[in-house]
Amino acid sequence: MREVKVKMNDQSKFLGKTLVVGVILLIIISTTGPVVIGYNVKSDITIHESSSGKSPVIRWEKRFGGEHALERCESVRQTSDNGYILCGESWYYSPFGWIDAWLVKTDENGEMIWAESYGIYDPNGLDVARSVEQTIDGGYIFSGDNAEGKGWLCKIDYIGGVEWSESIYNAGRLFSVQQAPDGGYVTSGDQGLTVPILIKTYPNGTAQWWRTWSFPGAPVATDVDVTDDNGFIITGYFSDDYQAVFLIKVDSNGVEEFQKIFAWEGYHFRADSVEHTFDGGYAIVGSIYSILTPVVLIKTDSAGNEMWNRTYYNPFSDYWFAEEFQQTNDGGYIIIARERSDSYPCSWLIKTDANGNVEWDTIIGGFEYNFVKLKSVQQTTDGGYILGGDADEINSYALDYYIMKIDMIDDTPPEKPELDGPSYGKIYAKHTFTASTIDPDGDDVYYIFDWSDDSNSGWLGPYHSGEEITASHRWTTTGTGLLKVRAKDIHGVMSEWSDPFEFTVPHNRIYNNLWLFRLLERIPTLEKLLNLFIK
Repeated sequence: MREVKVKMNDQSKFLGKTLVVGVILLIIISTTGPVVIGYNVKSDITIHESSSGKSPVIRWEKRFGGEHALERCESVRQTSDNGYILCGESWYYSPFGWIDAWLVKTDENGEMIWAESYGIYDPNGLDVARSVEQTIDGGYIFSGDNAEGKGWLCKIDYIGGVEWSESIYNAGRLFSVQQAPDGGYVTSGDQGLTVPILIKTYPNGTAQWWRTWSFPGAPVATDVDVTDDNGFIITGYFSDDYQAVFLIKVDSNGVEEFQKIFAWEGYHFRADSVEHTFDGGYAIVGSIYSILTPVVLIKTDSAGNEMWNRTYYNPFSDYWFAEEFQQTNDGGYIIIARERSDSYPCSWLIKTDANGNVEWDTIIGGFEYNFVKLKSVQQTTDGGYILGGDADEINSYALDYYIMKIDMIDDTPPEKPELDGPSYGKIYAKHTFTASTIDPDGDDVYYIFDWSDDSNSGWLGPYHSGEEITASHRWTTTGTGLLKVRAKDIHGVMSEWSDPFEFTVPHNRIYNNLWLFRLLERIPTLEKLLNLFIK
């Protein structure tokens, strides 16, 4: 294997360049939560206190990958030493063929401990690790597909050494893997893009049993979870235009106990993640395909009967893929979704309460040189979250593995700022506005002004809580806009936007000419004279 090159940028660079956070609106549910990381001046926000009384802040973010190459991270999990294990694919670290599976192990601060490539020797081969879990012996199991075009399970030890590797002849892709209570493994995927498959193995990776199901189109089983009775719950969708979603429960021997179909009348529906919930029921997260593509959370009872569903829309983008979710320690849910975009996609992190009501949410990425496609989320032992996926290299169109650690801290956002200033102005002239806010915790604060002309002031500060600050701006076009200002404290926890402040730059033949405007600035009496003739 070639030498591993690790590229990572510090939090200050990331906050200034990579992370863009917007507001998320909950359509069926009428409440939204605090958006606290970064900013997005093109989105609006409504804020209320999280039921947990805590706010999310970035602890760190890291990137891993070869220079000017593509590395795509599919999954991240916290390990027993409080570090993290990542899996996916690499075009750079690919000694076995064209693209190889690549696993990265980090410490609790995201610093790389080791990285290894895995695959079958084939110059044109494609080996991908799609899901990874730590095993009870301290090693790891990952599932995916290999250069033979078969489903793939690979067991490695705690330092990345291969213990066994199995090509599953009757499977095409294996999207999810879990260790079963008996020490074996259960994995779900598809059988040549035509049939969903669930496979149970012995601890050495040999097949113990498998089950397939027939659905219209080309169905796929996207996720599997172990249930309290040592059985398994799987979800997936009919991949022929994503017609509907299935939820299937089997016992420890693979005997089906129930099968449920969920369809959104008139729309295509896709599910990518399933969880066995604390109350003995189940939850599914997916996406609806329509003019808009919202994220959907469905909660069922222990028999798979729907109890409720929630639909989440986001004004930052109309199209979303819900990738993964997890029930959190407080009984709520953490959901990660990515934008359906081939150019500079962003990701959307949503935290809900136990009934699916949004507590807080955030947009990550989404602007030029801010390609962030997050696919994996897990609550960590400290109550925070680890996010995994891929992001563009700095000033490059190549991709790196990318992980972000979010902490939950006891912190109250600054109050909604007050904004004041002139209501009318002149084109090209500098106009000054004032803003102030109170931080309930007494923290220093920063401000950002949205000038309503596709520009903003950037973060200004820090300033003392309660201090009145000023910011100036020149407009280069005429018209009326709604100015806004927002504050954040030293922990990055943000206020809501101020009430909009209407500001007008009227059309004036004199001031629409920049050269003439500069001349009038130098000769004020000439300005007064010309105004007499144009009134």
